[in-house]
Amino acid sequence: MQDRSRPLLGVFLVLLGLGFLVANLLQISFWSICFPTTLIVIGALLLIRPKVFGASSASSWYLFGNIKREGEWAVADEELWLLVGDARLDFTRAQVPVGETRVHINGFIGDVDVIAPADVGVLISASGVFVDVRTPADKIDRFLSPVNSASSNYVTAERKVHLITTFLIGDIDMLQR
Repeated sequence: MQDRSRPLLGVFLVLLGLGFLVANLLQISFWSICFPTTLIVIGALLLIRPKVFGASSASSWYLFGNIKREGEWAVADEELWLLVGDARLDFTRAQVPVGETRVHINGFIGDVDVIAPADVGVLISASGVFVDVRTPADKIDRFLSPVNSASSNYVTAERKVHLITTFLIGDIDMLQR
């Protein structure tokens, strides 16, 4: 997913810049075009999602609001779409399967909090225009550059979670207990 997200983000930014340029040259309101176009793009993504990302993982859409996975829950490969909002993934009492589980979170603006027990390895792969990743070992702020940060036990852990995020503006915090 990370290899796909960078070109998609690049195309989005180029089209957004061209839209602003054309709107300024023609003296039209860019936002009156931008809002309906955003709705069309979201609708198209809903329609073509299985063809682009494959049907192997569950997919959930949240336009505005919060995603909460807390308490006892079964962790599985999952794809979450969040236009604007927060995501809280608490793996302390979750049933994380043996091996690597991939959780994709995509959106426009998002704040993701991850809490993992000491025996679960976590790898964060974040991309976007503005990305801020904080883990017990790292504090990384990036502009138009991907971030990869793994917990110290990720390589040796029996149970692993690979969190892959793509946001225009993303803030990802990971705490390991």
